[in-house]
Amino acid sequence: MFQRAAEMTIYAKKEVTYGTLVSPAVAADVFKVFDVVLKALDGETERDETAQNTWGSSEVFHVGSHVSLEFKMSIVGAGTAGSEPEWGFFHKVCGYAVTVDPGVDVRYSLISADGDSATVFVNMGGARHPMTGVRGEVTRHFDAKKRPYFQYKLKGLWNAPVAKTVINPDFTAYERPVPVGNEYTTASLHAVSLGLIGHMYGNNNAVEHIDVPGYEGIDINDREPGGDITFLAPAIGTTNWFAIAKAGTKGALIIEHGTGDGDGNHVRFENPYTQLVQPDYTTVLGGKLGIKANLNMLAGDDTAGNDEELIIVT
Repeated sequence: MFQRAAEMTIYAKKEVTYGTLVSPAVAADVFKVFDVVLKALDGETERDETAQNTWGSSEVFHVGSHVSLEFKMSIVGAGTAGSEPEWGFFHKVCGYAVTVDPGVDVRYSLISADGDSATVFVNMGGARHPMTGVRGEVTRHFDAKKRPYFQYKLKGLWNAPVAKTVINPDFTAYERPVPVGNEYTTASLHAVSLGLIGHMYGNNNAVEHIDVPGYEGIDINDREPGGDITFLAPAIGTTNWFAIAKAGTKGALIIEHGTGDGDGNHVRFENPYTQLVQPDYTTVLGGKLGIKANLNMLAGDDTAGNDEELIIVT
């Protein structure tokens, strides 16, 4: 019997020991995701270039085999202030640490370390593809009149696929996403309110599959935070974004989204030291003048670091 692409679920559990498989067991281990892309046998190939007396191909063998997985999750709160949202699980395998203040808020901050690892199972049709030692990177995306989302790009150690085991998901804890717009979203850059059209930010983690004698793993070796932004162009006498960019000025990018601070579905993003890079004009909204630019997110001038981004969920 052939398999069907519509049958797809993702399960995940935090690993106690790196790379040691942990099996999901309950409905809460199933995550609500969309736009899933699985590379079930990622890596490289080497060819055995054997000298031979006729034309023809040489044998190919796989090296550095691992699994790559991409998917998206809506940016929503947890339903209750001081509780972790479901997407927080994957942030912690993408170079974030979490601080929970029960009943108040949850904060995700960057770390200069590998952080947690996870076992992820991907059910595709009738098969289950296990990934162990999973780590990766995440980007956030805000586009006007659409639901904002996180996009995760994960890598994991290869395990042989097996017949799937079904666990029915429980999505009752997930908040309903709301669209990016005037009712639910505010954005400011360098303390100037923006008419936000689109925005992307990522830590650009250097995620590598390492396979050498004595060690195999998925490591995060560095990051270089940045992104892009498009917004309605103000009068040049009001805010001269070109002069600000030319001067290399650093200032905060703050985006807040949700149904209300403290109601369980509110997320605030802070990038305190953001530079606007190479701004240019663009046409938006059928005839409005917009500014599009790249973004460079820096750490503070002190030596502590790890403050390029802070996420606060209330």
